Amino acid sequence: MSKVIGLFKQLEEGEELLYEPKDSSLAILVKELEVKKLMGVEHREHMLIYAIAYPYLTNKRLLVLALHQAESKFLLDHKAPKIPTRSGAWLEVPIKAVEVAELKSVDVKKDHDLFHFLSWAGLKEEFFDRAPAVEVVYEEKHVAGRMKDYVDMIVEMGVLVKDQRKVERSFDKLLWGGEEAAA
Repeated sequence: MSKVIGLFKQLEEGEELLYEPKDSSLAILVKELEVKKLMGVEHREHMLIYAIAYPYLTNKRLLVLALHQAESKFLLDHKAPKIPTRSGAWLEVPIKAVEVAELKSVDVKKDHDLFHFLSWAGLKEEFFDRAPAVEVVYEEKHVAGRMKDYVDMIVEMGVLVKDQRKVERSFDKLLWGGEEAAA
């Protein structure tokens, strides 16, 4: 008998649900790049997608169901295609692809896109000035889902870096924000 999580995601054979959220929370997809410069390397961190999501953890993968998602102002300013805001976009990160998971603090007041997204979602009071978050750094080639497909398209279009040959390393991150995430 197969188990179903979220709206319609079936767990694989032998996969067990370890964590199911009580409520939706904030999820942010981030792309960090190390770009070669004339003198040294520049680190760039781009917040790409803000989402109200349900993260599920199984013994095999981290599954994130985005109920509503919006692209950052950076992407809009650089004429990136709009992300579909419909419900049901998944991000699937196999546990073996997770390189680092650590607690972090997100400065809500400093990131105007995040502040406006939280205001729109009615979550502004929950996050105040700083929000606790779990930062999950993962290897992108093992990840699947529509949210990942959108990030790949943005990178291929040259929105983040015009010359891809200058990128020495890149990191994909998921910031899962809120008190429940940090607990």
